[in-house]
Amino acid sequence: MKKLLFIYGMALCLLGSGCIKSVDGTKPGVSLPTVTNLSLQKLDAGKVKITWQFPGNIPSEIQQPLSVVVQVNELVTVMKAITITTATLPNAPTEYNFTLPHPESVYHFTVKLFGVTKTTDKNYSSNIYSPGQTVEYKK
Repeated sequence: MKKLLFIYGMALCLLGSGCIKSVDGTKPGVSLPTVTNLSLQKLDAGKVKITWQFPGNIPSEIQQPLSVVVQVNELVTVMKAITITTATLPNAPTEYNFTLPHPESVYHFTVKLFGVTKTTDKNYSSNIYSPGQTVEYKK
């Protein structure tokens, strides 16, 4: 009986150890830095203007001009958000105007840089996104 319990315990240990993921979140290759000086300006009649600046340390391996991805989320509850839109803006813009569907709600605007590497590697994607920066709108 003890042998059976030992074998069963060892099998569970082996199965459990196979499910461990690596904690290292980095990947090889070039990466993009985040946007800087992200700010939100409230305009009239439920409109907002989001502005940012490009960092100075864009790697030379990335094709220019960069695109910018802006994601707008409406916060429904503390734990739930609805994506209203995701816009990819070409030619390195530094601002985005948006009309709020419900000006009384809370919104998060996340801005990321998006670029494509000049050289391609069949083992890695040539699409590179920066980490996002988020700014909040509250009435």
